[in-house]
Amino acid sequence: MNGGIAPVADGPAGHGRDQLEVLGSAIDADPQELHGLARKLAAIADSLSGAAQQVARARLAIQGSTPWAPSSGRQAQSQCHLGELELLGAVRQARDLADSLHTAADAYSAAEAAAERAFVFELPRPPAMGWWGTLAFAPYTALRSLALASGAQLMTAARGQVTPTDPQFGYLLEEASWLATGGHLYPDWAPLAEDRTQLAGTLASIALTAGFTLPGGPSATGVAVHRQDPPDRSAAGPPVNTHGAAGIADLSTGIGDLYGGGRVPEGSIRIDRVTDADGQVFWQVYVPGTQTQTDEAASVLNPVSPATLLSAAGIALVNRNPFDWATNTQVYTGQENAVQNGVVQALTDAGVGPDEPVLLTGHSQGAMIAMAVADDPRVRSDYDVQSVVTFGGPVGHMETPEGVAVLHVEHRDDLVSGLENSPNPVEGGRVTVRRDLAASGLPVDAGVTSVTESHDMPAYTRTGVMIDRSGDPALDSWRVQSQRVLTHGDGAQVQSGYYTLVRDR
Repeated sequence: MNGGIAPVADGPAGHGRDQLEVLGSAIDADPQELHGLARKLAAIADSLSGAAQQVARARLAIQGSTPWAPSSGRQAQSQCHLGELELLGAVRQARDLADSLHTAADAYSAAEAAAERAFVFELPRPPAMGWWGTLAFAPYTALRSLALASGAQLMTAARGQVTPTDPQFGYLLEEASWLATGGHLYPDWAPLAEDRTQLAGTLASIALTAGFTLPGGPSATGVAVHRQDPPDRSAAGPPVNTHGAAGIADLSTGIGDLYGGGRVPEGSIRIDRVTDADGQVFWQVYVPGTQTQTDEAASVLNPVSPATLLSAAGIALVNRNPFDWATNTQVYTGQENAVQNGVVQALTDAGVGPDEPVLLTGHSQGAMIAMAVADDPRVRSDYDVQSVVTFGGPVGHMETPEGVAVLHVEHRDDLVSGLENSPNPVEGGRVTVRRDLAASGLPVDAGVTSVTESHDMPAYTRTGVMIDRSGDPALDSWRVQSQRVLTHGDGAQVQSGYYTLVRDR
C-alpha cells in the first residue's frame, strides 16, 4: 500500500456495505515514508536526550558554585532542572510518536497484504533458475501453472465472476514472465524498457508498426482532425451534460456519449467550452477507449484465401481510426502516437486559451491518453491542464504530471486497469478510488460477472455517483484542486465540439 485505505460507506439505503476503497490522502504518505519519519524522530529524541544530559551537567556545575551566590545559584539550579525535565519530556514524546508511526506503517502494510490475499490466489515461487533451469523443471512448472490457473478460477467463481480480479491478473502476468525468463528480475538482455510488461508492449508496438503501417498502410503517428461542429444535430446532437460536468458521474456519462454508435462518429473526442455563471471559461475534454474495426477487417477477409487473414488482422490492429491496438502499445510504452497528437491538435482547433483551465478525462486507452497529454511538453507549455480523471486504464506505470490533480477510478473486477501490473502511485495530488463490484450490495452490480461488464461505462457511472457522494478527505482534496474545471450550481453554458481523428496515409 502506498497510502491509507479509507473505506467509505456509500450507496443507497439498504446497502450499508462499504463500497469504495480510496487509496491516497490529502498529503503524500506511505509506509516507507512513515518508517523514515519514525527514524528521524528517533534521531531527534537522541539529540534531545544529549541536550538534557548537557543541562544536567550544567546544573551540577552551578550547584558547586551555589555557596558563593546562594540566591542566584539556587535560581539557576531550578531553571536548569526545569529545562532538563522539559527536554526529557520531549524525548519521551518523540520516541512515543516514532513508535506510533512504526506501528501505523506496519498496520498499513498488513492491511494491504490481507486485502491482496482476499483477491489473489498465490503459490510459493521457487528460486530464479534461468532459462536452462526452466527447461529442466518444465514438468514441475507446467503443474504449478495448472494449479495457479485452477486456484485463480476457483477464487473467481467463489466471487460470482467469470474473469479474475485486477490484482489476480497482475499476479498471473508476473508468473507468465517468470516462466518465460526463468527468474524474478527483469532480464539484462532487454534494455528497451524499464520492466518486463513495458518490454512486451514495446516489442508489440514495433511489430505492429513495422508489420502493418510501414508497407503502405496508414501512418503510425500522423493524424487528421475533422471538427463535426457546428454540431451535426442529426448525428451527435447536444451533449449529455448540457451544463458541464460537476463531478465524476457527469464525466463518466460524458465519455459514454462517445460510445453512442451512430450518434457520434467512431474515432471522436469531445471538447466542451464551459462558461460558468461568473463568466469564467474552462474546458472539459473527453477521450474514449479502444475501438477495433472488426467490420472493416471482415470486409477484406476471404475464407477461400488464407492470405487475406493477415490483411484482416492488420486492419483490426492498425486502421484509419487511430483508437486501435497500435495506439494502445504506443501510448503504453511512452511513444508518439496518433491519438495523443490528435488531441493536442484538437485543443488548438477548439481555441483553448493559455490561461483557461483544462480538465482531461478518458476511459481505457483514453485514460492513458489523458495522462500522456497532461504530461506532453507541447501541452504543458501552451495550456493550463489542472485535472485528469481516468476510468479503467492501465496507468500505474505513468508519471504524475507536475501540478495536475489526478484521480483514477478503477474496479477490482476490471482486468484492463491491471494490465500494467504496477500499483497506481499515491503521491501528492494523485488518488485512486477502487470498487469491488462482486462485493457490492447494489442489485444491478449482481449481473456484472466479467471483465467486459466491469470495464463498461455504466458500471463506472454508478461508481462515479458514489464518489460524488463521498466525503473522504483525499477526494475532498482532489475537488479543491479541481474546483476551477468543474461546474458549481446552475447557470453554466456549454459549447461542445466533436473532433473525429483519422490516421493520415
